[in-house]
Amino acid sequence: MDNSAARELIAAIMRGDSEAEKLFFDGFRHELFFFIKMRIGMGNPDVMDIAQDIFIDVFRRIRAGEYDHRKGSAGAFVITTAKFKIMDYLKSRHHRSHALKSELIEENIPNPQAQPIDRLINAEEIQAFANMLDRLPQPHRTILIRYFYDGLKIHEIAAELGLDEQRVSNYKSYALTLMKKLIQNV
Repeated sequence: MDNSAARELIAAIMRGDSEAEKLFFDGFRHELFFFIKMRIGMGNPDVMDIAQDIFIDVFRRIRAGEYDHRKGSAGAFVITTAKFKIMDYLKSRHHRSHALKSELIEENIPNPQAQPIDRLINAEEIQAFANMLDRLPQPHRTILIRYFYDGLKIHEIAAELGLDEQRVSNYKSYALTLMKKLIQNV
């Protein structure tokens, strides 16, 4: 969605137009869902709930007058809001317990009630993410898996791998940078 159209919708949302909210949601939905999936896992069942929380917060912030087009685009506003919501989610006990219960691929078993095209897209996303993860060098891959999917903290991973915490933190940051580059090249 271009920024001028988004600004018009934001003005309508501030006036209480629920149809503008729907159009705004439709304009940023795909980008936001992809962003969330890359942060919490492709097949994580909480994607829809997190997206809903993000848009509720975005609309609340818009109505409160927190969006300022001079500080950035509407898309940047949505993504910034998403980053904070996702950080809250990743820190929550719910995520920690969920991450400890399942592995990446097991968590993404196709829903038999989903439409065939949805199962195909989900399977393709899982495979694409697994391929990108496999392309990361060691110990970067191990650190991302242990941090995001096993729910370990930096100091726990450092102790497990025999590395200092700063090095593990640096490896994690670099691994995320590599994943972003891989995503951009897909």
